[in-house]
Amino acid sequence: ISSFPDHILCSILSFLPIKKAVRTSIISTKWRYFFASISTIVFDRSLLRGLTDRNVDSFKKFVNRLLKFPDQVSLDCFRLRGDGISSWNDGDHDFDVSGWICAALCRGVLRKLICA
Repeated sequence: ISSFPDHILCSILSFLPIKKAVRTSIISTKWRYFFASISTIVFDRSLLRGLTDRNVDSFKKFVNRLLKFPDQVSLDCFRLRGDGISSWNDGDHDFDVSGWICAALCRGVLRKLICA
């Protein structure tokens, strides 16, 4: 599979949940940053269950870097799952949801920009 062209590998990774796509970065140095070139990004609020504040901060930094990664490809789909946008800013955590949406728009997401 590593001999596939890069655009095919990125397309395959786009079908994986983001957590699994990121895990592929340990396969080899060639795979290290492929996850950052996926064209479908879906974050589910349930990813945050049971995380410490430190881990939640790491998650926020990861999302910010992913959406603003150099040489980024255009996005086909950007989705935030939860109980609406307000569930991402629940008072305990200050997520930059509007910044994430702006970054997705800057990356050309047109087909699906969903906050559910």
